[in-house]
Amino acid sequence: MTKSRESHFFILYSARHQRCGHFIERADYRVVSKDDLIAWSRDLTSNGKPKILSLHCDKCAEDISPTHLRIIEDTEPVTRTVVPEMDLRRFDPKDWILKK
Repeated sequence: MTKSRESHFFILYSARHQRCGHFIERADYRVVSKDDLIAWSRDLTSNGKPKILSLHCDKCAEDISPTHLRIIEDTEPVTRTVVPEMDLRRFDPKDWILKK
């Protein structure tokens, strides 16, 4: 019998750097488990703004602010999109993660 492992969740921040057109995406290392994702969502709901990690453009050596996010769930052997790529300003965790 194969032992199933716990799902891992990843929040991916992204942006297109206006200066060079380079697409940048970075995972938030602070969110890995479902509990982390729920805590992140509650924090966002109470503060109104997520604590976002900046993105670094290697091509221009500049830090930029992300404009979009997507959330994926990794359950071997499949990766599932929980939240499709969307504008950070329009993301509401109540619509996606904190549904009851």
